[in-house]
Amino acid sequence: MAKEKAKDNLWWKNPKNNKLWQDELIKKSTKAVLGYEQYLLNKLDYLELAKIMKDLRSILPISIKNENENDEL
Repeated sequence: MAKEKAKDNLWWKNPKNNKLWQDELIKKSTKAVLGYEQYLLNKLDYLELAKIMKDLRSILPISIKNENENDEL
């Protein structure tokens, strides 16, 4: 499964993998929020926060086309 996730970020589309993806999303999102809180308290440097955010982004359903666009939130 790790190789499949590393290959692209579309592995979550497979219904068999959807529960796994949801579990990973919750775990990585929680880590990102906690990491950001630590960053705001100056207990985590920006490089460590960037690594956490990059890890979260790797499982999000973001296409390559959308990567370079500045989407409004």
